[in-house]
Amino acid sequence: MMFDSLKATRLIPLTLSFFEEANQVYQSLIGENGTLDKSDVKIIGAVVTGTPKQLESLQGQTYIKASTFGVISNRK
Repeated sequence: MMFDSLKATRLIPLTLSFFEEANQVYQSLIGENGTLDKSDVKIIGAVVTGTPKQLESLQGQTYIKASTFGVISNRK
């Protein structure tokens, strides 16, 4: 399975249901030919994190069609 290396690293706690769902998505993407091609994946969004200063450089970029702030927390 494609996600075995993730499971082995144990960087994040991953449940069996995560692997089952991730594998189902992967199998859907590779289709009947069993190959994941660039044309099989459509990017419809992204999550970007950072400080307000770090995110400032993204303001006004033409490739950003819309944006919204999510959860903002203060780390201590």
